[in-house]
Amino acid sequence: MTHSLMEGARNFRDVGDHRTKTGEYVKTGLIYRSDRLSGLTDSDLERFADLGIKTVVDFRPDVEKEMTGHNRLPDGVAQVTFAIGDAAMAPDVRYALEHGDFTALPDLEEGNRRLIREFSAEIGAALRVMADVANLPLVFHCIGGKDRTGMTAALLLAILGVPEEDIRGDYLRSNDALGTDPATQEAFLSKILSRNRRTTPLRDEERVALRRFFILEDSYFDAAWDEIHRVAGSFDSYVRNHLGLSEEETAGLRRSLLESG
Repeated sequence: MTHSLMEGARNFRDVGDHRTKTGEYVKTGLIYRSDRLSGLTDSDLERFADLGIKTVVDFRPDVEKEMTGHNRLPDGVAQVTFAIGDAAMAPDVRYALEHGDFTALPDLEEGNRRLIREFSAEIGAALRVMADVANLPLVFHCIGGKDRTGMTAALLLAILGVPEEDIRGDYLRSNDALGTDPATQEAFLSKILSRNRRTTPLRDEERVALRRFFILEDSYFDAAWDEIHRVAGSFDSYVRNHLGLSEEETAGLRRSLLESG
């Protein structure tokens, strides 16, 4: 079961503590991942400060920040935005809420393929920020912390040498944080977009659509990994030629974020 480190962010967790193929461990306390940070409570702000987080990387474009709220953070925290989604998922989610039609929620297999194919520069830029120890500790996030954030975490862990099975498990852990009940999922979407929940019951096809959107499946992870190999031929080639990370930068990530077991 995933327990968020913050009351006002349901999917806030440490990326560390994974074992790599060579027996090293990803350090804890340096890189965190989360859903939106606009709902942090006063006690969360104290916890945030205690964690010493210096930098927040936000994947939400401006339209999503307006829809879901600007980050609530302690003073002095640097914020960097690498917008992912203006032309992808955000309009579909907004339409679903505004029109009360959850069947319009996007297909996440195709969404992950688009992330890999169309937003590699933004993900690469975020990873480059993580490679600079002056920016750490750091948290990166989107709205729910499961798609853009989940795939960025997966790519980071792969670069660090964590086995694919463990990366997949970390990706799927967002299911614990976001819940499996369609009514809960609909309430969550309505809350983050500041919409009043409708009074009419969910149709069966909407329950299916909500599950498809909220509950991460192995096939969503597989789609992303397949797209990496389809567009680049190999993971290493994707890191170099699509994420744009040099050997020095990937070595810097490993040097900063790994420790011996």
